[in-house]
Amino acid sequence: MALDTRCIFSPLACAALCVSLTACPDDDDDVAVTVTDTTGTTNGETTAPTTMPPTTMEPTTMEPTTGPTTATGTDTGVETVDETGEPADEGLLRVIHLSPDAPPVDVYLDPAGQPAVEDLDFLEGTPFVPAMAGDYDVRVTATGTDPRDAVISVDGFNVPATSRFSLAAYGELDDIDLMVIPETDTRIAPDTLRAFVGHAADGVGTVDVWAIGLEDDPVEVISDLDYGDWEPLDIPADTAFQVGLDTDADGEPDFVFDIPELPQGITLSLFAVLDDQGPFLIAYLPDGSAAGPIRPNDD
Repeated sequence: MALDTRCIFSPLACAALCVSLTACPDDDDDVAVTVTDTTGTTNGETTAPTTMPPTTMEPTTMEPTTGPTTATGTDTGVETVDETGEPADEGLLRVIHLSPDAPPVDVYLDPAGQPAVEDLDFLEGTPFVPAMAGDYDVRVTATGTDPRDAVISVDGFNVPATSRFSLAAYGELDDIDLMVIPETDTRIAPDTLRAFVGHAADGVGTVDVWAIGLEDDPVEVISDLDYGDWEPLDIPADTAFQVGLDTDADGEPDFVFDIPELPQGITLSLFAVLDDQGPFLIAYLPDGSAAGPIRPNDD
């Protein structure tokens, strides 16, 4: 089975906070492309929801970084419908912690209120939870610290009705950033699933992504993916294969990872991350569970 790459999002403007969003034109026609880049990503804004319940983990503390990052939100234009076919008045949001040297974090949707997420540790993610459509002032802090000392601040983050977002904090603590992925599940072909592939490996430059062990062997499915950017990619479901990352643009994967069979019809966020043991992949499913970390093969 071949892989499909699809442009499925409207563009977002650049802002002071480097939050990576794919900029793709609208396309009502299904497109099946075997070896084609999706439209390049661009830096945009972030948005966050309102009714995310806190976890019950014990808080820890850390000193905040100096000079918190700020941004102004924009409307993403990503919208779906509820099960009746009518626009809903809620969006869905989840939060993922991919900063390898950052301690657990709290996430606020209102700096004057209680944290929506508490004590989220490295490589942990939440399930998607409902959030009323509207604008929010998002703060990401070290667990137990004041929102005024946030390491990431996003004002006016817009959550459109029926949207669905993954928000991933990534990068080293001194340069921590936020990647925002609107996970649309429209037009997923039968026997496939949609992966949103994010480059969160700090210190690794542009990478090319290869699929190995499918109908075309191997095939480059994403070209020139920059750090902090992501691309949507439809891949075969219920099929084990390998993903290769080419970090030096020589046409040969430098790291190869075994991908397990995953169910059809879902979306997941798949990230390349770097820690003190080296690069790895990790995927987050809609229920908040994670597949990984998947370390590269030794051979």
